[in-house]
Amino acid sequence: MAKKIITTLCSIPSDKMLHFIAGLMIVAVTAIVFPCAANYAVVSAVVAAFFKEAIDEFDYGEWDWWDILATVIGGVVMQLIIWIM
Repeated sequence: MAKKIITTLCSIPSDKMLHFIAGLMIVAVTAIVFPCAANYAVVSAVVAAFFKEAIDEFDYGEWDWWDILATVIGGVVMQLIIWIM
């Protein structure tokens, strides 16, 4: 079971992992800097993901919905951690 999980995680492209980590960090920093908005910090990850893809579209002509999804999933994971704490 553990080997299958590790194999699956290793198959995720590094770019998507970086987006996931960015979503985690954006929500964590938002919750720390604005504690009154901690319950809605995931919104900051969604906004950041769309801004990043807009910049990529402008600079490289590429819009990647998978990058947005990876960032938002990371944000949702951190938001759930905040709610549990």
